[in-house]
Amino acid sequence: MVNWRTLFLALGVASFGGLHGFQDGAIDAAERSLRVGVYDNPPKVFWDEETGQPSGFFPELLAVIATKEGWEITYVPCQWANCLNDVEAGRLDLMMDVAYSQEREARFDFNRVVVAPSWSVVVARRGVKLESVLDLDGKRLGVLKDSIQANALATTSQGFDIRPELVLAPTVDEIARLLEEGEVDGVLVHRFFPIRQRLPSGVQTNILIQPTQLHFVSPKGRQGETLAALDRQLTLLKNNPDSVYYDLSQRWLLGLEVYRTNWPLLRRILAGIALGVAAAGTGLLMIWNRRLRREVDQRLAAQAQLNHELLHDSLTRLPNRQYMMAHLDACLARLAKGETRGFIVIFLDLDRFKVVNDSLGHLLGDQLLVEMAQRLRQTQHWVARLGGDEFVMVLEHTDDLMVATDIAQQILTLLAAPCHLAGHDVTAGASLGIVRASQHYQTPTELIRDADIAMYSAKAKGRNRYAIFDPAMQLAAAQQLTMESDLRQAIVQQQFVLYYQPIVHLRSGQIVGLEALVRWNHPRLGLLPPSRFIALAEETGLIVPMGWWVLQTACAQLAQWRQQYPHLNHLTISVNVSASQLRESHWLDQVQRVLEQTQLPGTNLILEITETLVMQNMGLTAHLMQQLQHWLVGISIDDFGTGYSSFSYLHQLPITSFKIDRVFITDLMANVRNQDIVKTMLVLAHQMGVGVTAEGIETREQMALLRTMGCNLGQGYWFDPPLPADRIIQRLQAPYYLTPHPSPNALGSEPYGCHDGKSQGKPR
Repeated sequence: MVNWRTLFLALGVASFGGLHGFQDGAIDAAERSLRVGVYDNPPKVFWDEETGQPSGFFPELLAVIATKEGWEITYVPCQWANCLNDVEAGRLDLMMDVAYSQEREARFDFNRVVVAPSWSVVVARRGVKLESVLDLDGKRLGVLKDSIQANALATTSQGFDIRPELVLAPTVDEIARLLEEGEVDGVLVHRFFPIRQRLPSGVQTNILIQPTQLHFVSPKGRQGETLAALDRQLTLLKNNPDSVYYDLSQRWLLGLEVYRTNWPLLRRILAGIALGVAAAGTGLLMIWNRRLRREVDQRLAAQAQLNHELLHDSLTRLPNRQYMMAHLDACLARLAKGETRGFIVIFLDLDRFKVVNDSLGHLLGDQLLVEMAQRLRQTQHWVARLGGDEFVMVLEHTDDLMVATDIAQQILTLLAAPCHLAGHDVTAGASLGIVRASQHYQTPTELIRDADIAMYSAKAKGRNRYAIFDPAMQLAAAQQLTMESDLRQAIVQQQFVLYYQPIVHLRSGQIVGLEALVRWNHPRLGLLPPSRFIALAEETGLIVPMGWWVLQTACAQLAQWRQQYPHLNHLTISVNVSASQLRESHWLDQVQRVLEQTQLPGTNLILEITETLVMQNMGLTAHLMQQLQHWLVGISIDDFGTGYSSFSYLHQLPITSFKIDRVFITDLMANVRNQDIVKTMLVLAHQMGVGVTAEGIETREQMALLRTMGCNLGQGYWFDPPLPADRIIQRLQAPYYLTPHPSPNALGSEPYGCHDGKSQGKPR
């Protein structure tokens, strides 16, 4: 999804420093120093033997950008597959020259702006006849292991029902050796590869394999600002025809234009015509004509295929981002000439695509995208896939918003019908943003920006709906940008405070634990609840340093209370863990470091992980949980019952408790179905031998019924709202609540200990 806020921020807001007193400037250092992987793939990237430094198009381009951004680059040599693994594990901060694919998008974060287009060509061993894709059947072909070429060739082979034998090589040098020593019939290399220098016994064929786009990548959720800065600098460089970007492309890549005149082919055609005329009457004219026509047809067909692939999405076969931007540019040009009064752009984002991907897998996620694309085609309007689960529709022959909203409603109806995917009925739905193109729009980027802002507005109002752009939305986006800038300063200046909500034993009324909940003491807006900033922190990656501050502060506070008040030694502290934190390669080390620094026993710490987060990566989660179990740290599944987990999977995980989400408690007294669900959860917990905490208890009736059902622990405004440290320590001096058994005539709804008596929900 296009993150306009991050892009705008990159234009005017400086990066933030580290958390003082905890991470020792780690964040600040990470912003100035980048570990970049380098593998041998000339002329795009390679090690210069004379200088001992990286060289080629990508390193020189990155050096220009690093100078402008003030980055210090540390280059790390590695083989291709190892480079990718090191990026994924967080041992490298950045990798250059990575072709985009859906599978890789699940492993890495890509920068948005395409660095260079590319495609693959087949180079045959001299003497081996390879004139078309069909000739590859049964041939041995060398290809770089884990490369985009290997996947593309496999897809092409399946489409043409051929079976080449792939020989996977770890390095480009090994590919060259395989061809030179005759161990393969041909090799697959990228279009910039120096064939004459590195493959002297090879002959370039007319066989072209799937075009792709080259990018920078970073570990998931780790270098969002770095990628945003790369996009900003690339946009500036590519928009300036006199920039160093085009100098470097001309020097290393012989330019990046796709539609160059093929002068060698033209010379051969002219020479053939001359020979044909000279050979008139000898019968050679017909032979030359047929030969030249076949060669021209092959070249034109290959060029047409290449042009189509460059402009269409390989999965859905819809026009891609590049085609869409050109199409919008043409529409704006007609508008500027007065050839049309205007047109409509609809930005569409699937609402539940990530849930499908995480729960059912990327293969079914791809099938869902194909199905959605087919439904969008039924509208008979021009539609493109922008990327991921985003689509753009252009209504070229109307600027009437009434017509646009009618079509938007048709789209919502089309997409609302369930999709049948491998035995699963999946309903996606979508959020739509509508913008009317008028004379004040100068570029396609401006149109997409405003349509994207409108789409976000639709999502914020509940999803599965549309919203029409108006300038007030742009103002709201600007305010959000200001909030993001303030949030960065809040981390540097430590403007956060912790509130603590008691977790109570429902039978005895004793406080057995606390949940730590963060608040932002904003210098202008006052004390802000998590609902005002947590989503933004997740989106920008700031949740990681914020999360470590919460863990450090909560553990230190409980350790201090345990020393001052020995009767609180049994007390536990529960801390929420975000998905971005779990993806940190040093996450376990940081948890251990916090426990050691604060001298808090692991038995007094409970880490809360959401059910959906557990299911996103069962293998990683299980490994982390096992290590935490070794330290006796408690693991609680938060918001249980709202995700897509399987009970059999949860039974295999070393969890110590789970929390019943407040959505099942709010309507507990009147909703028999909710009562049945809660009973089932309690039975499951007892069978697993784990504890249960009910969230959101707000009335005496709820508390009494839960206790009768066998729920031992609970929290909510019936007992107390989240309280600051000085207030909660007063409560802990007498750590018991009155929890009388209810009688038919004594059930009331006035909450004990709740200062405002309002239903506030669970603050995060």
